[in-house]
Amino acid sequence: MIRIVLLVVALTLTGCASDLPTASPSPHPELGEPAEGFDDPEGAVRALVDEFMEARLSGSGAEVHLTPVAQEQYASGSPALYDPSYRGWELRSLEAADANSYEVEVVIERSDGGPLSERLGVGPGDNVEGRPTPYLVRFAMAA
Repeated sequence: MIRIVLLVVALTLTGCASDLPTASPSPHPELGEPAEGFDDPEGAVRALVDEFMEARLSGSGAEVHLTPVAQEQYASGSPALYDPSYRGWELRSLEAADANSYEVEVVIERSDGGPLSERLGVGPGDNVEGRPTPYLVRFAMAA
């Protein structure tokens, strides 16, 4: 270890340090390294959930926030991606599952029944358009 430090110091003093390879952010955040460009991952997850849930309430645009797996889960109808009875929602909990993934519980207020609780898995993956995305809904299920 001391030899490496001395080598780096020597190269720095001689001006050769610029020739050393530098570490770059991983192109694969799903491998456990923090997602590039997010100083506040929890804030990024909250923002994604907010956009996703507001799109669901408006009746369109939520699909862009889904992986194909999550889209299939919603296509089964339980829970429904869109429902005219959805009136509002609340973020109940947000917990880190690993370095890049979170489990989120939301409660959806409905006009024709009691509240509906959902558990969302949020993390990196390819969205339904095939575009790699640092944070999107990877799975959804009734809580």
